[in-house]
Amino acid sequence: MAVIDYYKMESASPYQETMIQVMAKYRKPKSGEEILVWYCPEMPVTTEEALWGRFLGGFPKIQRKITFEGYQNRYVGTSYARDGNTVALKLNLELRRAGLTSDEKRALDVISSVSYVTIKDGKVLIWGKTSPGQCMLYDLGRVAPHVWKIEFGKGSVEYPNDPKNYLYRLGIGRFITGYWLKQKSRFTLKSTQE
Repeated sequence: MAVIDYYKMESASPYQETMIQVMAKYRKPKSGEEILVWYCPEMPVTTEEALWGRFLGGFPKIQRKITFEGYQNRYVGTSYARDGNTVALKLNLELRRAGLTSDEKRALDVISSVSYVTIKDGKVLIWGKTSPGQCMLYDLGRVAPHVWKIEFGKGSVEYPNDPKNYLYRLGIGRFITGYWLKQKSRFTLKSTQE
């Protein structure tokens, strides 16, 4: 789960985005190989311009109200339902100063090595992974502190106890770890088509 604040952009207006990814198995049609992938069933964004991701890459973007609050030791991202008043999900991150445990690092190693997919015009597009290049997610701030600032903590999510809410239907498990990331670098999205 992520609440993303694209606070400065070169080619578009800044916007916020909520992303909830579900791990799934995908069988590649050409090779028959089965791989783990992340799939996002819904991706709320705050601007009409950001909706173009639907047409360009098959991202399931819908326009919604999203708020992002940053405090000294806590971040709160809230995504609202279509009416703009009902909370659809609230993601909380309490920062901590202690380093990651070995279990947290192992979990991050697994989840950041998995690609994510979108579906566009009936075709599956396979996108990149969470960790850029050869560096693990938890090492980014140490390796390039002028580009990456990352802080870890304990996460929690709140959502309505309502069968109409897809998070309620998914049955979210416990948080293993969470992080806040400030990235000062350009990036582009590239995919391969299956």
